[in-house]
Amino acid sequence: MGLLAPIEETDYLIIVDAVLVDEAPGTIVRMDFESIPSHLRRPVSSHEIDIIDVLKMADILEKRPPTVIIGIQPGDIATYGTELTIESHIPELIQRVLDELRALGVEPREKDS
Repeated sequence: MGLLAPIEETDYLIIVDAVLVDEAPGTIVRMDFESIPSHLRRPVSSHEIDIIDVLKMADILEKRPPTVIIGIQPGDIATYGTELTIESHIPELIQRVLDELRALGVEPREKDS
């Protein structure tokens, strides 16, 4: 819930995450918040709050910015980090995020070291 205030102050939100969409590992999907499948909107536990719950709360408060999720289907959700089955898809994932930013009129640049 600590993300609610920063999300409310955002003009446009791009979430990049692993998503379970029943596709081959490495499949990259783009979803508008409104088109998130219902199985991704269900909490895993009544004691857990995830980013979807935070977005729903912002939506209820009418403070959710336009939101898209650019997700990648993992091969193994039991491990953390970049697994070998999706590692080769990471450059495409990054490119999709950069394309999303460019569509918004933002020209990404590398951070100065």
